Amino acid sequence: MSESLATRTSKAGAFTRRFWFVAFSIAVGPIGALLAASILNAQPAASSGSHSAIWSLLLSLVIAPVLEELAFREFLQGILNETRLGRKHACGVTGANLATSLFFAACHIPSQGARLACLIVFPSLMLGRMKEFFPAMLPVIGLHAWYNACLFIAIH
Repeated sequence: MSESLATRTSKAGAFTRRFWFVAFSIAVGPIGALLAASILNAQPAASSGSHSAIWSLLLSLVIAPVLEELAFREFLQGILNETRLGRKHACGVTGANLATSLFFAACHIPSQGARLACLIVFPSLMLGRMKEFFPAMLPVIGLHAWYNACLFIAIH
């Protein structure tokens, strides 16, 4: 049985929206990192040894993206998506994504400070939207690692 023209057009439109969202999300990484570095007046970090640098890279590019996305996007946003308020949309953002992003940013205050935590809200909304477009965790974790890599390069 063949698909109707309306179904094929709808699928093509969804693919196009996802494609442009992914392209925009990738472009936001370096732009956002440079903006964050300039707002924070980031100075290059003093090198304290190769083991320290390797650990920082491993933490920023692998460990944090995996653990944070499993905790915040898979678990918290997943639970909030089941609620009536979590499914509500405003300006393309679900209530679940907004609440998760605000909590995600708040959790960064002790280690990153309030200014950087505030700057984390927008990328977090992008990560939440990515999770809504792609239910698998790998695209979200990859985007998170990309954002961290861009920021790491901008401030080092």
